[in-house]
Amino acid sequence: MSAIHTFEFVIANAPNIHVAPSIVIPEEYRQHIYAFSSPYLFRSSKIDILLHRYETNGASIINAMFFVKEKTIIETQVKGTFHVCSCMMQGTAEVLVKSMGKLPFYQGQFSLFEVKPEKLLLYFDPGVYEWHGITFSKKQIIDLAGLSPMLNKWTALIEGVKSVVVSKHAGIIQEDLGGRIRELKRVGVLDKLKASWIQNKVFEVLMLAVTYFESDQHPDTKNNDFLLFAGIKSYIDQNLDIPHTVGELAHMYNISESKIKKGFSKYYQIPISKYLVKQRMETAERLIMESGLSMNKIAYMLGYGYPANFTREYKKYHGKLPGATR
Repeated sequence: MSAIHTFEFVIANAPNIHVAPSIVIPEEYRQHIYAFSSPYLFRSSKIDILLHRYETNGASIINAMFFVKEKTIIETQVKGTFHVCSCMMQGTAEVLVKSMGKLPFYQGQFSLFEVKPEKLLLYFDPGVYEWHGITFSKKQIIDLAGLSPMLNKWTALIEGVKSVVVSKHAGIIQEDLGGRIRELKRVGVLDKLKASWIQNKVFEVLMLAVTYFESDQHPDTKNNDFLLFAGIKSYIDQNLDIPHTVGELAHMYNISESKIKKGFSKYYQIPISKYLVKQRMETAERLIMESGLSMNKIAYMLGYGYPANFTREYKKYHGKLPGATR
């Protein structure tokens, strides 16, 4: 089914501005074109939306990039039922679902939802956002219900008429789940094998999500503040190639610099600025010792645009030059 006919967007706070399909994708958006499906672009003066969707045997992958130029409220109609793992990959936004109320979608977090056909309102400040949804077939959930209390509960919710949160709280997109999402977006298998390959990966995501919520977790897992900072930490760990600043991270998560500094130190007993350096320098040491990569390549992989800056930081942290480690 074409994504154009499945999703329609209206700017709720400016209904006279139309969000229209476009056949031309600007050069600056091409880095967000993924291999798993054809892209569809919707454009307006306030927001552009780049959408991918691929469906196979009741399971699907949906990736939506929102390029927001002005404060915008988007209204969209969900036309089918979704059993979905909802992942906020970039940016922090709010979503209003009538039967669930207003929900914060924090970057680096995921939740399981049973979504019924109804209108959604998406609230965006200016910026770039990425939402990734992995939907499961009813059969996938029912076949495994006997092995999982969460999936057993989900089978009952499938028959309901309201949208509900299946997971009791949000989860953190850790490396295992983040890796599956990256694999799904950049699928490199032959077209005739793609449907089966994606089905298997979707099944793996379902297993990871259920295992996450049913395993023993940190005692503060249900604390929204803890989840926020755990998400920030996980995002840093998985994106060491991006030269983050504390101010940029605070903006991504829609919180003040003061809050991100205090919260990170509270939960991880290290200032966030020092953690950024620590993760890069310890990863650098491991790569130098275990890989055959050049120093310049390692520097670029860890977000240093100039190798000299990497060398200076490494000597300051480790007390020796990178070459002395190898």
